[in-house]
Order: sequence, then C-alpha cells, then structure tokens
Amino acid sequence: MPRSFRVENEQTIYEDRFRRFTRADIYRDDKKGEYTFIYLSDFVGALPLTPDGETVIIKTYRFPLQDYLWEFSLGGVDAGEQPLEAALRELREETGIITEQAVPMPMMLQSPGLTNRKFYPFIAPVNKQTLYTAKCPQNMDEIVDLRIVSLDEVGAMIDRGDFPDLPSVMMYAFARQYMERLG
Repeated sequence: MPRSFRVENEQTIYEDRFRRFTRADIYRDDKKGEYTFIYLSDFVGALPLTPDGETVIIKTYRFPLQDYLWEFSLGGVDAGEQPLEAALRELREETGIITEQAVPMPMMLQSPGLTNRKFYPFIAPVNKQTLYTAKCPQNMDEIVDLRIVSLDEVGAMIDRGDFPDLPSVMMYAFARQYMERLG
C-alpha cells in the first residue's frame, strides 16, 4: 500500500521580497507532525566560457558566513523574468560581459527537504575578446574582485577547498561536460 503525505494549515511566520518562512501541519500516513518550509525565489548561474576553457570567477562577501567566496555569477530570478533572461542580466551586472547566448544545463533543486528553490545554471559561450571585457562592478552588492581563470584553475581551487559554493561547483562540472562534448 502506498504511503500518504499531506500538508495542511500552512501559516506564514515571516516574509520579505526574497523569502517566506512558513509553519505547517504535516501528515505522514495520517500521523500528524509539524514542519517549517522556506520558500525562496528561484536563482540562476551564468558561467562564461571560451573555446579554450577560460572563464570568469567573482569574489563575493557572503554575510551568513561572514567571509568571502569565489564563485561564478549567481543571482535571483525577478518576478516575470525567465531564467535565461535572469542569467544574462546577472552576467552583465556582475561581470560586464554582454552576450545574448547561453546554453541551459539541467535544473537543480536546492535543499528540497527545506525549500522549493530551483537553480537554473547556464553556460555562456563567449570568445576571448568578449571574456576580456569582464570587469569588477563598482559598488555592486558584495562583489569585491573578479578574475579570468581556466577551468583547470577552478578545479584546483575546488580541490584545495578554495571554491566551496555548491551551485558554482555544479556549474564547473557542467562546464567540463560541455567542453568534452565540444571535443
């Protein structure tokens, strides 16, 4: 016999434009429990990539960690915006790279036991000239630095623990697969 699950009496605990915390009664095979969910807006990642495997990473201050992280361009999907539009916008805002082309990678779920948030990663094929237009934005949120690096360098950073952002690590893996498919 299949198990039954249901959610009832969902109540908002806190809400702002980025997130909504709710508490709900849950039932597992009619056995009542309590659960807290965090509804977060979907987000995107954009990894610009040249045919020879160069890309851009950005250094961002992350308040919950009270530390700096190297990562790829990441950001939220605004209301009414499609993931591709958001990815190209984030890439432009965070690196100055302007491109109209990006290849979608498989959608991923971020902590599905806690949140409904979806992550939409994209590879943005660019030529070397376009990549080298990248610049660190002035007064852009928490971005403090930008580097042009090879995928090999990113891999070494991951191995050393210097590139721990999970969505960015997934994008790195997708970029490696993308490069292998190109031959």
